[in-house]
Amino acid sequence: MAMPDAGVDYGFLICNNIPLINPKVISRARLGAGPALSVMLLSGAYAVDVAGERLNSDVIRTRFGSYGVRVLEQDRQRRLASLFSSHEGGEITRTLALTKFTVPVAPALQAIDKDIRAGSSLGATLREAGWQVIKSGAIECLGKAGGFFAGMAGNGVTPDSPILLRAYELSAHRGDTNIDYATIAEAYHPQHIAPPTQPACESVANNTESTDQRFTALTELLKAMHWQQSQLPEG
Repeated sequence: MAMPDAGVDYGFLICNNIPLINPKVISRARLGAGPALSVMLLSGAYAVDVAGERLNSDVIRTRFGSYGVRVLEQDRQRRLASLFSSHEGGEITRTLALTKFTVPVAPALQAIDKDIRAGSSLGATLREAGWQVIKSGAIECLGKAGGFFAGMAGNGVTPDSPILLRAYELSAHRGDTNIDYATIAEAYHPQHIAPPTQPACESVANNTESTDQRFTALTELLKAMHWQQSQLPEG
């Protein structure tokens, strides 16, 4: 699946009004031969996923009546997946998730990781194996849906529709053991998580680059959201 051509207008990102802790700016972030992006994002606190709290998969299943995972692209270090609900024989993407795995995978999680790479739900698989899912260091921003995401979302979502994006670090905790497992960036269908209406700031051009995995994951996810409809995977 090819990355989009240079010159594609992703639209400026707008930050959500979360705590203004350690502002960071990245510009011209690149993945392979992909085009440049200018993004301003803010670090903020995020409620961790405590024992018993519902995961994204739980919320989708409860709210929309069903839940499934379709892996769109995967290699050793990352996975792009559609977390969807089924309606009249079709799939509606409720979350487009870009996962950047921590490699090598810790021995205690290797069997679970194998199931996840085979297409199982990430958080639910960890939980079913007795691990508590912890999310930390979340950053949020507002961006355009893009043609690829809009095509999978349907329900009136257009390439220019505002979409909430979130990136965070995910770890698995059990007893005295805490294992960093992945950095995840997610784009949410507006019927699932509505985009903010009063953002706190907007992006600015800057020549600073960042190696923070959350920003890298967001950059990759944004590029995927803007793939052309003809690049949708078959199946």
